[in-house]
Amino acid sequence: MLKVALREIRRWLRRRTGQPTGKGGSVTVIQRFGSALNLNLHFHALVLDGVYTQDPATGRVRWHRAPAPTDEEDAGVVIGAKDRRGLERLCRYIARPPLAKPRLEERPDGSVRVRFKRPWSDGTEGIELSRVELVERLAALVPSATSRRVPWAWLLWRASSRCGAG
Repeated sequence: MLKVALREIRRWLRRRTGQPTGKGGSVTVIQRFGSALNLNLHFHALVLDGVYTQDPATGRVRWHRAPAPTDEEDAGVVIGAKDRRGLERLCRYIARPPLAKPRLEERPDGSVRVRFKRPWSDGTEGIELSRVELVERLAALVPSATSRRVPWAWLLWRASSRCGAG
């Protein structure tokens, strides 16, 4: 599913830039959890907003920025090119762990209350679990040792003289 989504984004970027052979880049974090510590597999992708092309004669690399998405094309979150703090916040957000310590509350009876990030539509604000249930839920969220949690896709050019940035 992730491959299909990234392929379509790549096609869209190539169409928007007019560069049918352009190469872009992305980093995707595979998240396996919801706020109730439930298994909820989903993806968060950071995608460059354009593509690179390389001149076969000179080897020079050129950046082609895609026009901003329209109202019908939801980009989710857009970070400005020079907004390094915004980019760092976004990277930290998508790579966050399944549970923030302040959302845990130890109860007098030894159980643990897990507060949700936001109340559910029925007003439920959290769940109470025994310590064993909490460990069971957390263990179910740990990916296998062979899975890649942060796959890279396409091409991410580093700053170099080929890009005109070095």
